[in-house]
Amino acid sequence: MELPDLRTRKRLVVAGIDPGTRVMGFGVVGRVGGRVIRVDHGAFRPPRDGDVGARLFSLFTSLRALVGHHKPDLLSLEKTFFAKNAQSTLRIGEARAIVLLVAEEAGIPVLEYPPTVAKRAVTGSGAADKPTVARMVAADLGLAELPQPHDAADALALALCALRDPRLDPRFR
Repeated sequence: MELPDLRTRKRLVVAGIDPGTRVMGFGVVGRVGGRVIRVDHGAFRPPRDGDVGARLFSLFTSLRALVGHHKPDLLSLEKTFFAKNAQSTLRIGEARAIVLLVAEEAGIPVLEYPPTVAKRAVTGSGAADKPTVARMVAADLGLAELPQPHDAADALALALCALRDPRLDPRFR
């Protein structure tokens, strides 16, 4: 799906998604004029005792509801990386597929970023640890508390990364 011209919009809503089948983090941010605000964040945790299909369907319906509620202009998704465990890589791929399906169904463009790029966008370092990412996201968004869980902080970092993408904001070219 082609990225629409979002540079001149006065209002822009971006949903960041940290994919996982046990925990899927989400973070929704908005840019109103020159101001960036946190709209929502959290994590979807499907039942652990169900089979894989039931967990995936739970994630699908939860993400679909989030997208329907917030109506983001753009989804920012963590790009595939290879985990040390092949099973983990497979599960992350399943979670990413859910995000891509929901985005396609809703007609929302998706930007993908490697974890190091999202970390660098909020901390200045692609090697930042999770607590540092959470602290910097909280500072960027003026949050009184650190976003929890870490999956939500990572998702907010992905959303902020998209807002700072030069394709969307000429200030970052």
